[in-house]
Amino acid sequence: TVIARTRTTSATTVTYEHEMVVIKDGGIALARGYTTQRAGQVPAATKASFAILGGTQDYQSRRGEVRFVPGRSGAMDLRMQWGPQAAGKSTKRGWFEQSKSAMTIDTATGGELTLDSGRMSNRRTKGTELGDYAGWSRAIASDTAESGGWITSSMEANFTQGTMMLAGIAPINAETRTWIVLGGTGDFGGASGVATGVVKSKTWKMKATYRQ
Repeated sequence: TVIARTRTTSATTVTYEHEMVVIKDGGIALARGYTTQRAGQVPAATKASFAILGGTQDYQSRRGEVRFVPGRSGAMDLRMQWGPQAAGKSTKRGWFEQSKSAMTIDTATGGELTLDSGRMSNRRTKGTELGDYAGWSRAIASDTAESGGWITSSMEANFTQGTMMLAGIAPINAETRTWIVLGGTGDFGGASGVATGVVKSKTWKMKATYRQ
């Protein structure tokens, strides 16, 4: 699945911001990037490359590159190149996120944008406070009725030991969402891995597994 949002246009060129979910037998990879091309030109014709932020299962804690390659009759092929898995011991961390402030902004480019922030704790109710979080998500319509559209998101989880940076993309109607651990500060510096979340009564139960 490739989602492209128009960022800038001129009389002769257009720039797109791309969100990619590449689904393979070994797992799911998330990639992001930009292309600038002539008006009317398909993105594949640019032979653009995008950064793989990470993935799940076999691709967890790995990064790499995905390229657009022109195929037959204007089709677009994707070629992936992976780096080694991050070294270090696998670490797990769980927490709950309780939304305190959410603001939805209707935008003309790329879908509805929601800004959200709140507190983190070690339990759903009456838990010890662990820090706060802030992030954005964007709802994007889809041409396929079964998907119901997509949610792209980025988030900062601010623990007392440091900040964990996450990014993700998922179907709007998915009961469980997945984020890629991009890195962070403090105890999360150089971290790479995956986080999953399930929401109930506006509270997300989060679990992250990462390496450094």
